[in-house]
Amino acid sequence: MNKFDIQISQMGDRSILIEWPQKIDEGILEDIISFKDLVLDYAGDKLANHTPAYASLLLQYGQKVDFDIAREELLALYQSSESSIKTGIQKWHIPVCYHPSLAVDLESFSKKNISHNELVELHIGGEYRVYMIGFLPGFLYLGGLPERLHLPRKKTPNLKTPKGSIAIGGQQTGIYPIESPGGWHVIGRTPLSLFDINSDNPTPIEQGDYIKFYKIDLEVYNKLSAEN
Repeated sequence: MNKFDIQISQMGDRSILIEWPQKIDEGILEDIISFKDLVLDYAGDKLANHTPAYASLLLQYGQKVDFDIAREELLALYQSSESSIKTGIQKWHIPVCYHPSLAVDLESFSKKNISHNELVELHIGGEYRVYMIGFLPGFLYLGGLPERLHLPRKKTPNLKTPKGSIAIGGQQTGIYPIESPGGWHVIGRTPLSLFDINSDNPTPIEQGDYIKFYKIDLEVYNKLSAEN
């Protein structure tokens, strides 16, 4: 894999931001995951936290860091490394109920002349990649949405988006792990709980994993919801 033109910037006296070209790109995603694992192997004992995103990796150190030295070390590590696809990538199959009672923003798509049936078929037909986990704990930002379903975020966000809502914003689809305000267009809901604050591993799905949705009816949704 070719190396990217990365930029390394100081973010305060204990943090360093590494940036890749600012776009949604699977090659960049693979490179970030690969380099993140390399950094953790090389300097994980010095880090208090790390945050990978679509096109960046934030490193937060446990103490003040000499930026010039750290920058040279990171650049040398990146240039000398061999990018590789992470092993252990998982594929998750997630049930979704697209019933109109749960798909509260169908009107957004009818304005684009997309019927309910077309919306569902297009959405379950795609295979998605987890590019980032944020803005809520466990919120999955998924790339791979069919272009026909691209839709800008709402100008006025919903005050309450229910837990498990499957939604579309821009070029992405995502899953709300808890109830929260949200500006994405809700097209269905999963009965699964994808974030458990009391678990040792609150979010089992990781950056780089694959997601495949499949359709369930309202009766099955209600049954599964009662069990989760």
